[in-house]
Amino acid sequence: MFKRKYNPLGFMKGEVEQGTHIVMLYEKISDLLEIFPSFFASGLKNNELCIVVYPNTALKQKIKKEISRIVDLQKYTKEKKIEFIHYKTFYFKNNIFTKEKVYRLIDKKLNSIGFKDIDGIRAAGDMSWVKSKLLKKVLVYEKGLTEKYSKRLILLMCTYPVKNLSLIHI
Repeated sequence: MFKRKYNPLGFMKGEVEQGTHIVMLYEKISDLLEIFPSFFASGLKNNELCIVVYPNTALKQKIKKEISRIVDLQKYTKEKKIEFIHYKTFYFKNNIFTKEKVYRLIDKKLNSIGFKDIDGIRAAGDMSWVKSKLLKKVLVYEKGLTEKYSKRLILLMCTYPVKNLSLIHI
């Protein structure tokens, strides 16, 4: 049974209920680097498994550096409380975007948390890699995240650069 649990976001005051799926827009990478580190540091302090989905190695290193300014990242890495996963590994199977692969991966993580003394999962991905030909599939995936995980011990955040809004034709 899903027990309501509220967790701090880290990058702003207040708490949100686990099972929340946030879609956030940013203008510059520096904006993302203000959000991600505090979001994940808050999760680590809150005994959550943190999953960072990154689009490139340079951004991964910057995120790690910024998280390390807040918490002892080496400690949490050794404890396997934080994972860094490249977006192609997370979202793609045989070079094809598939929401089912993501759902299976998340479900596997959720099903294993009880065995690891973890109080939930906190995952965020930078979606700057999304191009117009994938947008419809990604929007279906986003809707599915909300529907599928709204009553689970997970906090999800997907971030998109504002410049990618030009992909959406209203």
